[in-house]
Amino acid sequence: MKHDPQAIYAVLTGDVVDSSKLSAEVRGSVVEHLKQAFQDTRSVFRSIIPYQIDVFRGDSWQFLVTKPKLSVRVAVCFRACLKSRWATGKLDSRVAIGLGTVETLVRRGISQSSGAAFEKSGKALETLKKHRRLKLVPNQESSEPYLDPVVWLLDALVTNWTPKESLAVFGVMQGLSQEAVGELWQPPISQQAVAKFLTRASWEAVESGLDLVANLIVSDLARGNQKARHKNTT
Repeated sequence: MKHDPQAIYAVLTGDVVDSSKLSAEVRGSVVEHLKQAFQDTRSVFRSIIPYQIDVFRGDSWQFLVTKPKLSVRVAVCFRACLKSRWATGKLDSRVAIGLGTVETLVRRGISQSSGAAFEKSGKALETLKKHRRLKLVPNQESSEPYLDPVVWLLDALVTNWTPKESLAVFGVMQGLSQEAVGELWQPPISQQAVAKFLTRASWEAVESGLDLVANLIVSDLARGNQKARHKNTT
């Protein structure tokens, strides 16, 4: 990917929820779970996730998304992948998304990069309130008053997903039919069972919310571009 210093990117930074409370066995496999959840997510969004995830400090991670409007959808997919991988339903991640420019890009260690997107994402994770696990910081002071509340509501729904609900959601986010999603189980389950998991996950509401967030981000970025052009001409 050619780095454009003027472009707006999304940087996702996170850490595993309550990692210190996990058993020693689970903690020992956290990095493996994070990397596999990333690979599963990247299989859905490969064209907009050009570089590998950077895992550091044991349970912290960071990666870059080139299309900001899809950043929240990517975050939800990543959490669904992670939550689906543990039968107890205890494995989840906080995610802070920063939108902005990137000054320097270190492709083989993305967390060593710099720029507004990285700064916003890192700071947002540090200040994320205990009752939230998903936060988006826009490129500018948001003029879209509904952006944060919608992200917050999506977060509340995702946080309550069980592993089975999470697996069903990940299946449909891959574009699979409900019958094909059922084949992800061992042994496979019926289409009706998959439909029940999706209903319990409020997937239709979540998908509508993700579409709304994407539109709000596009609107916010467009407004920011207009302000920048106006500033340059005055």
